[in-house]
Amino acid sequence: MTNVNMNSINIKSASLIPLLLLVLALAYTELTQAAGQLMVAPTRIIFEARDRTAQVSLVNSGTETETFRLEFVRKRMTETGQFLDIDKPLEGERFSDEMIRFSPRQVTLPPGQSQTIRLILRKKANLEAGEYRSHLLFKTIPKTSASSIESVGNKDGKNLSIELKPSLGISIPVIVRHGKTISGVSIDGIKSFYNKKQKKHIVEFVLARNGNESVYGDLSVNLIKSNGTTYNLARMNGISVYSPNSKRKVQMVIYPPKNVSLKQGKLVIVYSKPADAGGAIMAKGSSDL
Repeated sequence: MTNVNMNSINIKSASLIPLLLLVLALAYTELTQAAGQLMVAPTRIIFEARDRTAQVSLVNSGTETETFRLEFVRKRMTETGQFLDIDKPLEGERFSDEMIRFSPRQVTLPPGQSQTIRLILRKKANLEAGEYRSHLLFKTIPKTSASSIESVGNKDGKNLSIELKPSLGISIPVIVRHGKTISGVSIDGIKSFYNKKQKKHIVEFVLARNGNESVYGDLSVNLIKSNGTTYNLARMNGISVYSPNSKRKVQMVIYPPKNVSLKQGKLVIVYSKPADAGGAIMAKGSSDL
């Protein structure tokens, strides 16, 4: 997940708005490029059973020294997979940040250097069974540059005052499972169609989750022809349905091989655990074409 924030922009000269837009465009480009400078592993942390410690490795893969500040944030996933900041928790939303301490909270990494972040879990007494989730955010601290534009004057004495405070963040989920947690998932409502505007074949469906535990896995869409020949049409890895959400709507572009018709046969969608977690199938759904 990436967050970009710019604030404190004060314009006092309309004639200089094009210059402001140019500055913003350049700043946004720099931030977008900076997103690839931080490598985080693993991309999710789960505390289960007697787990009490974990660690995350940060690597600066860029060409400049970068400083990152770490903090917990609370996020809600929508039915389409987007993340929203949480102001007021909804029923069933539980958070892990109150139980976890981590160190260090700020790191400065030269190019090619790494840093290990250590996390310690301390569960509360009488903790209710279930799953708790917060997101650990790694946020860049903007550099101060002598070439920054602070004010621009013109002949009329009007000023353009600009203060840019860009921040780029990448976050990973930190999940705590306590007591008995279970989950189940099914694939429902499969539909396929051709989007004339995009000129692409689309398949859409719903991942329906139940239980008190999130699910996480990889999706595969296959075409099985009447003669038994199977074609893989699409893959999408790292798809979650977070508790307490009961469903996630998924849309995937499918790519049929040349000279292979989608008018006859069967679409089979498989949702399985990642390969490094065993690859077991969690759900399967099909639809006749």
